[in-house]
Parts: sequence; structure tokens; C-alpha cells
Amino acid sequence: MKENSLKPGKSLLLGLLTFGILVFEFLVLLLDSFLSGKSLKEMNIWRENWYFLIIHWTITVTIWGIGIFLIISWLKRKGFLSRIFSFDLRKRTVLMILFSLILALSLSIFELILFSSKIPQISREYLNFSKLHGNKAVFLSIFQNIYYFFESLIVVFIVAFFHEAGELLSKIKWIPWGGIGLLLTWGLGHFFSHPSGVVYILILSIFIGLIYILSRKNFYPTFAFMLLSFII
Repeated sequence: MKENSLKPGKSLLLGLLTFGILVFEFLVLLLDSFLSGKSLKEMNIWRENWYFLIIHWTITVTIWGIGIFLIISWLKRKGFLSRIFSFDLRKRTVLMILFSLILALSLSIFELILFSSKIPQISREYLNFSKLHGNKAVFLSIFQNIYYFFESLIVVFIVAFFHEAGELLSKIKWIPWGGIGLLLTWGLGHFFSHPSGVVYILILSIFIGLIYILSRKNFYPTFAFMLLSFII
């Protein structure tokens, strides 16, 4: 094995470590609970004062940003980044980004049919903010989508690490190992955080793993699909 190649165990550990960065949000929720004087069961962060949401997202995004920065810095220093991602911007990449857009839109339509959810999500959530927090809605929407940007970035790295581990262990490249790993971590985690939307998240986990494979591990279509899935 080449010196700059990742071993299966290290790839799996990095996938779990990156998922752990996402889990740090739970500590932020504990801080929210302390500041509001309510238990986690009693507290509904969406209905708290608007600045609670801003504080929550700012602290969460800061932690996530530092975490993903350290991981990317380590990957670059070790020469591993090019192992898990391609950053080519060719015609195939553009086509895959368009495909990601179509697939994200199709999943949103599926969500609309299955759960009667209004689409696009960015509009639906803005309207909810307007009802709850009035003229702060635009401000809150901007912060929320910054939050989605960082969550999408971390999710893409989780997929890449888990796929690398599965591919190295099995020598099979066409199975969406990254999507399976994401489903078993981030996907199942939604049973506790957002149980009503867990079916959609589980399906999304597998699809992002497939996009990663179909794009030949290209970062841009994979990230685009993840972010668009939060917005559309």
C-alpha cells in the first residue's frame, strides 16, 4: 500500500470522528437548555426567542468550521485529500452537478407526495420563521442556510471516509459504502433529533453515496446534491 494511501481502519476512524463533529451540536443544545431554563424535552428551539436560534447556529457552525478545517488541513498535510476527492471541473462534472440538481428536486417531490411538505424547503422554512419571528425571518433564513452549508460539507466528508474504508476492505468500488456508513450514523441519528423526517434522511443517505460513486469521487456534484437537498 502506498505511503499516502489511507488504511481501512484509519478511514473508518476518520468517518466516525467527522460524524462526531456533527454530534457536538448536542452540547450546544445543552447550552440552549441551560440558557432558557428549560429541559431538553420542554424546549422547542424553533419557538424560543429568535436570538436563541442565532446563538445556537453561530456556536454550532463555529465548532463545525474549526473541526472540518482541522480535518482538511491534516488530509492535505498527509497527502490524503486527493485520495478521497477529485476536484476536476470538466464537462462530466458539470453534467453530474445538473444530475444532482434533478435528483434533489425529484426527492423533494417525493417528500411532497409522501409527507405533504411544501417545497422548496428554503421557502417553507422562511414562511415558518415569518409566522414565529416576524421581520427577523430573512436574517434567520440566512443563518440557517449557512448552517446547512457546513452540515453538507461535513456530511460529504463522512461519505468519502466511509466509502474509502468499505472499498479498501472489500475491493468492491460500486457499492455505496459511504451512503451506508452515513445511513448508520447521521441517518439513524435523526431517529432522536428529527424522527418525523427520518425516512427521507435514510433515502438521502444512500443517494449521496451513489452520487459520490457516479461522479468518480468528485467533490462538487456530491456537495451540490447534499446542499440542494436541504434547500429545495
